[in-house]
Amino acid sequence: LVLWMACASCCMAFNGHLQQKSHNRRFPRLRMPVASSGRQPLLPLQMAASSSTFDWKGTKKAAEEKMQKCVESIQTQFQTIRVGAANPTMLDRVMVECYGSMKQLQKISRISTNGPQQLVIEPFDKEHIKSVEKAIKTAELNLNPIVDGHVIRVNVPPLTEERRKDMAKQARSISEDGKVAIRNVRRDFVEKIKQAEKGKAIGKDDSKTFQDDLQKVTDTFAKKIDDSLKAKEKDLLKV
Repeated sequence: LVLWMACASCCMAFNGHLQQKSHNRRFPRLRMPVASSGRQPLLPLQMAASSSTFDWKGTKKAAEEKMQKCVESIQTQFQTIRVGAANPTMLDRVMVECYGSMKQLQKISRISTNGPQQLVIEPFDKEHIKSVEKAIKTAELNLNPIVDGHVIRVNVPPLTEERRKDMAKQARSISEDGKVAIRNVRRDFVEKIKQAEKGKAIGKDDSKTFQDDLQKVTDTFAKKIDDSLKAKEKDLLKV
């Protein structure tokens, strides 16, 4: 009896082995790809992540927005270069030290005109009169502020031909700073394109196409600054 039971057990084990082999032939085991380290399987999601795409349309838009800000900054600075009559925007660049930090003059005072040749500055806090006077004197605007009680008066003399030429030179310097800023934006985005090429997100041909396109964008915004400069020079040199 014991011998018969041992034989039966061996037969059952052998049949189970044959069934397993038959199952494996019909339903082969799915092998997962193995990472280069040989330790962990590389999942399909991980494989897809390695082939990310480069959004040139969005990248180009971001570059254009930054370059437009450079143009707007230059145009704002041009407004501070006076043309004839007194204008509160002449003082836009004046920074005043108060409350432990530097603040724009128009944020801490009321600025108005008194006739075509005089500006009147009234600080909200009368304790800042001296600080405002000093800030205007050191702002390289060639203006001489005069304290008059609780206000500061700034007489704006008529422009001489020599002074007009000096201001035109100042405008050219500002415009050159703006074009340098635009070129710096281009440099940063060229680096993004090269990084995308290095990471195999784009090919060499696409990289060149995108860089050429970026150069055209750069030229367009540089021309905007040149056009703004020409208009400012015309105003400054007009007698």
